[in-house]
Amino acid sequence: MIGLYGHASAKEHICFLRLCEEYGDAVRFYQTGENPIIAADHRTVSVGQKDPHRVARQAIEDGVELFLVTDTLFLQGGAVDICRAEGIRVLGPSHHAAEIEDRKSLMKRLVSDADVPAPENWVLHSAEDAKALLREHWSEGHRYVVKADALIPDAAHRSMVPE
Repeated sequence: MIGLYGHASAKEHICFLRLCEEYGDAVRFYQTGENPIIAADHRTVSVGQKDPHRVARQAIEDGVELFLVTDTLFLQGGAVDICRAEGIRVLGPSHHAAEIEDRKSLMKRLVSDADVPAPENWVLHSAEDAKALLREHWSEGHRYVVKADALIPDAAHRSMVPE
């Protein structure tokens, strides 16, 4: 049995549908979100905001042999490490790897500390701060990319190229 653990975003929804095409009833989606389409499927287990330890133990009881953790906040919260500690094989990055991937400011600091060449960057704490910085530094002929950490609540997109 394959388990999917996430919030039930559109990305997870399509992943669930694809897994169901391939594996049929040998799939369980441990959903913390409120996706009514996924919730209506008999392969879905609504877990609310349950502790990942309890979700892992429930998955083991359900016969899950491989678990996919897809939600960014769960990954950064260490859900993969927790599931592994409970004895489940998991596909997903460890807490530390997820933090490096999703915390753009941390990654930029690591790159800088290692003297790896990288474009100039600024660390800001809100979308409004990013807009103000772009207005201040904008010049024709230069391209800018805005990347948001997963934990910034007012970021509409994770990456964007302003025009």
